[in-house]
Amino acid sequence: MTAAQAVDRIEAAAPPRPHDRRLHARGAVYDAHFVPSGQVSRWTTAACLTAESEAVVRFSNGSGRYDADDRARGVRGMAVKFLDADKGVMDLVAATFRVFPSHNPEGFIDLVEALGKAGTEGGLADRAKGKLAAAEGR
Repeated sequence: MTAAQAVDRIEAAAPPRPHDRRLHARGAVYDAHFVPSGQVSRWTTAACLTAESEAVVRFSNGSGRYDADDRARGVRGMAVKFLDADKGVMDLVAATFRVFPSHNPEGFIDLVEALGKAGTEGGLADRAKGKLAAAEGR
């Protein structure tokens, strides 16, 4: 599956407004200044995590709908874009999944489609557990 095919299937399952993201449509963006504590240096030498830098942080819910209720259960995301003119840009992305809901991109797209057909808000909430097994062919 190509990236374009994946996006086309996500759009068909939960049609977005033309200018919205396909998933994690609702979010808030903040400018930030990252200051490392020094404790991470025993696990990584990544410059973005071991030196001060400017950053952009986005918090979001997992829904593909911009008007989704933030109080509803579901996935939440956080993305950090570290901005360093000398070392380039690095992205760090996190979501509140206990485990990722698929072993491959096709299974994830199948799940998004199943949720769209079920009339959910596009988030991967508890009600999706049964649909996950069906989408994975279990």
